[in-house]
Amino acid sequence: MKRALLLSSALSILTVSGAFAQDHFNWPKSRLPIPVCIVSGKGVPGYRPQLEAIVKQAFDDWMIASGGKIQFVFVDKTDGGQGITCQWTNDRSKMTSTIEDGETIVVPDAQGITSAKIMLLTVPPKAMPTLTDNYARRVALHEIGHALGIAKHSSNSGDIMFGTIYPVDKPCALTEGDTNALVAAYAPAGSSTASGASGSAGSLGATGSSSSSSELLGGQNAEVEKIPGASPAAAAAKASALSKPSSGSEPPAVRGLRLNNEAAEAMNSGKFDLAVSKLEEAYKLAPDNQMVGANLGMLYSNMASLAMMTRNLPKAEDYSKKAAALVEKYSTKANLMQVLRSQGLILHMAGKEAEALKIEARLKSMGAK
Repeated sequence: MKRALLLSSALSILTVSGAFAQDHFNWPKSRLPIPVCIVSGKGVPGYRPQLEAIVKQAFDDWMIASGGKIQFVFVDKTDGGQGITCQWTNDRSKMTSTIEDGETIVVPDAQGITSAKIMLLTVPPKAMPTLTDNYARRVALHEIGHALGIAKHSSNSGDIMFGTIYPVDKPCALTEGDTNALVAAYAPAGSSTASGASGSAGSLGATGSSSSSSELLGGQNAEVEKIPGASPAAAAAKASALSKPSSGSEPPAVRGLRLNNEAAEAMNSGKFDLAVSKLEEAYKLAPDNQMVGANLGMLYSNMASLAMMTRNLPKAEDYSKKAAALVEKYSTKANLMQVLRSQGLILHMAGKEAEALKIEARLKSMGAK
């Protein structure tokens, strides 16, 4: 009952349009209802039929949040790739970042969203012994929100669209903030609603994703554990140092790791530009730290995706090039392939077909299908 009351206050201003505005995007009315194909997870370790039911219920929840204005139709396969496809994997290496529990890749055109691919893990985050129904539901709701065009993460930790999904087994539901974010995504271009969503700026972009708070950008505890040769006592001392304000005597490497932690906090608050600034400073101080370099590379990739969504293609190209260079140097082959796929899409959208083909050829040489 409480949720219904919250939703009713926002439904009167929700409209479905075909606009692809500078600061938001959506599914145009001509592509509704949205076809949804949930690929069978049979044979994927950790998959159980209940997970499909959870995802279907999550789609229903977003339909209710739209007041029935956004409808879905479940199909065996999408027509020409248009629509939303949900797939399952137990392999974290298939995600843009191995700390992610879900990922959404959105493909727009001049009219709006044309397709979205959601990848969901069938295994739990490290902090949970099993993948519970409650946690699977929260991840599904979050990723579907991205697939519907909510590019910005909320700064409210109580919202489903908050940038971090905490590894806890608690019931969850869409909030008023989530509904307002959906309203903003479908508001007419230039309206106050379009720029007044409850979420803060920032996105996992054409690659939207969700991750456990204990692992986001390495996480404070994870960072300390990765310091080579650190004893438990030394790790505890560094953890304490990383949580304190800097001083003139603070070693550059320690300050770099502390800035990495602060970048994670900035991301949790939706302050992505601040996160970039802190990670760039951390990288200058600790250029040999693999974790810092990998984090900055993946953050650049996320910023490129957000810039692509808002049609700022020059900025998207710049971020994607910097992302590819860092991820190639510091991260995994799987992450590099994901970054290159995004870079190729950006180049294609910018009309730079020759460069896009070079990226495609490189991906094929790396074993991409």
